Amino acid sequence: MPRQASTDNEAPNTETIFVFISADNGAARIEAGEPELDVIRGGWVCSLERAQNVDHLIAVDADGDVMSVHRAAFDFSEAKTTPNKTYNLVWFALGDAPELDFMVGNPSPVRQRRNPVAYASTEWLLHGDATHEDTDDATRAVVQGYVLDVDDNGDAYVTAPDGGSVTVLCR
Repeated sequence: MPRQASTDNEAPNTETIFVFISADNGAARIEAGEPELDVIRGGWVCSLERAQNVDHLIAVDADGDVMSVHRAAFDFSEAKTTPNKTYNLVWFALGDAPELDFMVGNPSPVRQRRNPVAYASTEWLLHGDATHEDTDDATRAVVQGYVLDVDDNGDAYVTAPDGGSVTVLCR
């Protein structure tokens, strides 16, 4: 498989591509028996420059939930020409991405716009937009802008994004 970024020291400008699987762009092929990974890995319209900067790929189903997560690296592209324009179809080499397994089955943090692909900073997906401190005395999770820090004593601290609210249930 081609070069892939390490999850320990992600390059700051790497991106994760989100591919939205619908009946029009893959689901029908999967239902017809084509291997799911073959559909997920490619034939996506995107710029070559951007594709070469992708280090993760997240497949999202028609309901907007994450189906699978992968480390990804640009594999190859194919130029297509229509009477109106030329575009690139891109394929990625895929591997396991245990660092993003928590996303599977949950709503995608990135919504589909017009195209069946969207992008997010890998740094943001792995660490959120919270300020990070290099301390060994807390565990941090960032979900849609909410930051939860739990220290070694089990005390939790929640920071909500602007306009957000927090409800605490004790059981």
